[in-house]
Amino acid sequence: MPTRVTSQWKSTAKGLRGRTATLKVKFADFRQITRSLTRSQTFLSEPALGETAEALLAPLFPPRLGIRLLGITLSALQEGSSHEGHPPDGQLPLL
Repeated sequence: MPTRVTSQWKSTAKGLRGRTATLKVKFADFRQITRSLTRSQTFLSEPALGETAEALLAPLFPPRLGIRLLGITLSALQEGSSHEGHPPDGQLPLL
């Protein structure tokens, strides 16, 4: 899943960060479900978003039917970082 998360993470290049990760699962019988997690602070890294997506997906395995589509979205968007006064890349100043 980390490779797939990359396209969603591109919004951070525009200075946006998200606090809510939502997983959408579409099954072979055309049913669909969503699972989401909202954090108190924004996701600061692509791996953190990927780990959250995998954690949301884990309870659904093994699926009774095939899965035809998975999607992950970021919402509750904010400009910059979740830490006031710190750069949007999550890097803390040394001095």
